[in-house]
Amino acid sequence: MTEQVAPQFDKAPDPSETAPPASERVVLGPELAAAVARLLRRGVPRVPRLRFKTAVVGDVAATVTGTDFKDGELALSVDPLLQVGEAAQALSARGSGWRLEAEYAFASSWASRSNTTTVQCKQWSAVRGKRAARFWMCEASCSLPPAPGNLNVVIRRKRKRFSGTRGHFFLHARYDYVILNVKKGRGRVRILIDLGADRALDFVALRADLLALQFALGTGIRIASLTGVDVHGKVVGVANYALGSTTTGARVEWPVPSAHELDTWSAPFCERICEVDKAHPELRLRIPLSFYVAAIYAPLLELRYLLFQIATEALAFWYLKSEGVDEVEIVDKTVWRAWTKAHADELRGLALDDMGEILFKNVQNARRHASGRNVAKVFQLFKTTLPSEIVDEISDGRGAMIHQATMFDEPQDSADQYVRRVAIMRTALVALLARIVGYDGPITGWTAQQRREFEPAGKDWWPAGGVVASPAARRDYLCDVSQH
Repeated sequence: MTEQVAPQFDKAPDPSETAPPASERVVLGPELAAAVARLLRRGVPRVPRLRFKTAVVGDVAATVTGTDFKDGELALSVDPLLQVGEAAQALSARGSGWRLEAEYAFASSWASRSNTTTVQCKQWSAVRGKRAARFWMCEASCSLPPAPGNLNVVIRRKRKRFSGTRGHFFLHARYDYVILNVKKGRGRVRILIDLGADRALDFVALRADLLALQFALGTGIRIASLTGVDVHGKVVGVANYALGSTTTGARVEWPVPSAHELDTWSAPFCERICEVDKAHPELRLRIPLSFYVAAIYAPLLELRYLLFQIATEALAFWYLKSEGVDEVEIVDKTVWRAWTKAHADELRGLALDDMGEILFKNVQNARRHASGRNVAKVFQLFKTTLPSEIVDEISDGRGAMIHQATMFDEPQDSADQYVRRVAIMRTALVALLARIVGYDGPITGWTAQQRREFEPAGKDWWPAGGVVASPAARRDYLCDVSQH
């Protein structure tokens, strides 16, 4: 395992104190198991009719004359008339025990006969009663492959035998997530979020969690709306915060080897990302995570390559900035600025036409390495020796792509060469993120296999299965729904 030199980001537990046995089985608690049973058998519960009586749109008090809630979208008909097309503003509404808060609302249309305005709500949540939601659940668009997960759902027991399915996932982030792959290969999953001791769902934290989940699973997740229930399964809340990816589909880009055996490496990687992201927001991990998800569904291989390049360089930049190193420089900044200032007129005089100032600025900025050098610098800090394939991409690959939008000087007959370069940059991004967050398990490389996945990165430069990731990857979760 490579030695890390950034201990402030390596806050994984001491494996000698916390590492479980290789075959540790964790049984989900009865309340969580009951919620999973309801979601598995009945699906997401139907939301009772939303009814509101009064509302405040911005600073305008209004009477609610109608409510339209369909496919996660919420619109209110209010009196008096409001100016259609006005800038979005906050909205709150009350009625029939429901309390609605929308971060944004705008008047989309008005009806002169009824003297009402239709107000569309965005980024909103509604709760009712005094009971807080313990669980939030949804059916989401997600093309999770039918590979084994780390959650075994026991459906039926008979004496010492039981039958169940292991195609589900239990992932720990800021909250605990149960992902039920109930419609394998059909692009739909059911997700249950366990708030634990928290009384309210933090949608900012949830959005960050979903980025980590999508990255770790290598696929997009799109959520139309969430339904909140108490421990007894009663609906006490509903929300729509435009969560997850705007695009989903059958494409999967595993950052770690998929769980074709008993190890689920997505679990420890996701957990480490969320822990570091919460403790160190200055790293802005949402940037590489969101670019990774966007790259999965990019329509062109060139665009996928560019997104991986930008994400890798951005991750390196913000890491070095958090360490007090804004950029990798060739010469001393103060000395270089003094020299260029002393020779400013001479430098400007060498330029053609009116390009003097441009030439001067370019020479002044020559003290910096190309941004790809930042990536190599971070890997050096973590004492990671990169293979030549990655070195070539991070040092020379970006220039032609950014300035000419081409990956090769001449078009290639086979797409395999494009796919290979994209996979190399994906591996570089995943490896950099793994080093920064302290994940020491295997990652996916760029050598294709017959089953259309990529082999794990070579052990000559990426030792697989460290003391931090291995115990969590081998942890098997058991949810017995046969008694609920």
